[in-house]
Amino acid sequence: MSQASTIKIERPAPRFNDGLSHISAELKWLDMLIARRIAQFRNQTGELATKVAATPGYISDEEVDWLLQRPHNFSQMNHAHIDNAINLHKETVVASVAASEQAGSDLPLMRLCKLFNLSWFEANVILLCLAPELRRKYDRIYAYLQDDVTRKRPSLDLALELFVDDESERWLLRGQLGDENQLFAYQLVQASEDLTSPSGSSGLSRLLKLEPRILQYILGNNQCDQRIAPLIKYMMAEQSELCVDKEQLHNLHQLIHATLYAQTAHELPLLHFHGLQESAKRELALALCQKLNCGLLVLDARSLLSSGERFETTLLLILRESILLQTPLLIENIEEWLVDESVTRGRLHVLVSFFKRFGHLIMTAAKQVWPVAFTSSLTVVNVAVALTNNTQQEHLWRHALQSICFKASGQEVQALTQQFRLSVAQIKTVTKQLRLQAIALDRALPLSYLAMACRDVSSHGLSSLSANVKAHYQWQDLVLPESLKQQLRDICAQVRFARQVFDEWGFSEKFAYGRGLSVMFFGVSGTGKTMAAQVIAKELQHELFKIDLSGVVSKYIGETEKNLNRIFNEAQSSNAILFFDEADALFGKRTDVSDAHDRYANIEVSYLLQKMEEYEGTVILATNLRNNIDDAFLRRIRFLLEFPFPDAANRCEIWQKCIPSSAPVDDEIDFTWLAEHIKVAGGNIKNIVLNAAFLAAQQGEVLAMQHLLSGCQQEFHKIGKLWDVDALQYKQQKVN
Repeated sequence: MSQASTIKIERPAPRFNDGLSHISAELKWLDMLIARRIAQFRNQTGELATKVAATPGYISDEEVDWLLQRPHNFSQMNHAHIDNAINLHKETVVASVAASEQAGSDLPLMRLCKLFNLSWFEANVILLCLAPELRRKYDRIYAYLQDDVTRKRPSLDLALELFVDDESERWLLRGQLGDENQLFAYQLVQASEDLTSPSGSSGLSRLLKLEPRILQYILGNNQCDQRIAPLIKYMMAEQSELCVDKEQLHNLHQLIHATLYAQTAHELPLLHFHGLQESAKRELALALCQKLNCGLLVLDARSLLSSGERFETTLLLILRESILLQTPLLIENIEEWLVDESVTRGRLHVLVSFFKRFGHLIMTAAKQVWPVAFTSSLTVVNVAVALTNNTQQEHLWRHALQSICFKASGQEVQALTQQFRLSVAQIKTVTKQLRLQAIALDRALPLSYLAMACRDVSSHGLSSLSANVKAHYQWQDLVLPESLKQQLRDICAQVRFARQVFDEWGFSEKFAYGRGLSVMFFGVSGTGKTMAAQVIAKELQHELFKIDLSGVVSKYIGETEKNLNRIFNEAQSSNAILFFDEADALFGKRTDVSDAHDRYANIEVSYLLQKMEEYEGTVILATNLRNNIDDAFLRRIRFLLEFPFPDAANRCEIWQKCIPSSAPVDDEIDFTWLAEHIKVAGGNIKNIVLNAAFLAAQQGEVLAMQHLLSGCQQEFHKIGKLWDVDALQYKQQKVN
């Protein structure tokens, strides 16, 4: 791998069978250079001092000559013969490399030099460091050449002595061997100070050692560096084009292809994908890599936040791995490096400097666009990534279901896409799960298994932020005015026909925001708001998540917005119904700004408005007091439903529906009297009936009127309501 010389081989050059045969030929050339250097050394200094055989570790001339005779008798050749042999052998190696590469043979050592654009001298340094990793004889030879038995690794000085004859060229190369040199910048070679030399010794005395990962690469073992393996994930694209914008993908491919293969040099752009859903950005990156016929290396930016001083080294190793594997690097959640702290922003500066220095294809992903402060020194292409639409989702599901021989009609697939908005990765997870279940059960699976698997993968992220409410209630359980029930049915219909209206009829072009369904229930406590939310969820077969406001609202500035962002982002994939009970605690009226807390409270309200408009699922807000809700919310609410206090007829029906048919009940219970005299909402009636049932069980009796009246008295005492005199008299009459 010396400077190219004119090839004078008249016969066809033999091809190398593999990378090891190429390395063997290069090592033979290195032995010739060493033999020439030894001959020059002995001619300049004469015979070495009298050899003292008893000196520990002494390396004799005879030993070195003997080492060089295996397997080549270079030590017996004179200077002129060695020069001729070197030139002839190198011409043969160069010709054989060219013939091998033309035939498609893979030579890892040559591939490494091309990947990192190594000069002829840098390539020879790699060979010099590789030799002792393959044959122990070089430990002794290098120590002999450096006149020190402890220096078994080559130094910069030895590399210059072996490969460079001209003094001016030597000085020129010495100036290029700083820390910015490719060998050290990419950590292909480790340079360590000679601990045996006195302090202040020349940098030429630094000892060189091949990086273990590079050694394995040259030997044909291209496995990920174990130091960074837990931080990165290697991915191959599989049908990723199904879930991305075809035109957007084509434009990106044309841009990268033109930059990489243009006849004139162009600066490689940094691609920055921004959008709400992380998986959608990754799928676009995978689809682009599929076009480029390569894999993708994925790094979560959050995994490096705790690396401290090791950040720069770790990021460098990851970038080097990306080059060795010939895969672009995608850094997700890059917004974690964009906060207004000097340490985290400094990390982004490191990434930019690496990108500019090495020119490798890097992609980043975040929720927002690339910060303007970091665009002046490089070319950034911001790519807005939208969520997959229903048509793309249908293509994904059809392809996935075919792979597991799962039969589903077109209507069933459409219902699936309306119920769940899953990424390609999540759909693959569902597919694998169903395939294993089908093998275990040895039969085809019904559609219910598919819905269950979709719920498992889509809603797990919401479990830490909310409570998953099991929707048991049905339409017949609701005791409400018929007009209110009809409005609830209209809500379900709008969810079912959203795809037809927005996608097929084109209303999505007129409504870029607000495709989701926002609903507000208001009325006094216990009037059926939570039950109605469960009925809607059961009717639509959607998950219902009740948001725990105590875990969302924070006294610390900015934390409430972060919690809301997590909730809506996690809900996107499951298309879940988000149920905010007692919503006025979080979504109350914006006030006049009198202090910093008022200002940030108003910001929280505005932020929630934004997240509700972006969310394409269903959001139900429940409040006891409509007047406490901000007017801006009411303008954006599509359905506003008032749950009235139940009248006597409705209360009578509620009393009857609260008692299960299997419960032992006294025939003399007067539900009409209870409805007329116990004027409480349905939620209170449920509590009364349950307390009465436990009292009857404790007394070993059937559920009777006296138990219900005792339950009424307990409930009235709990809610601070005076116990009715008529009820006391009725109870006394029954007891007597």
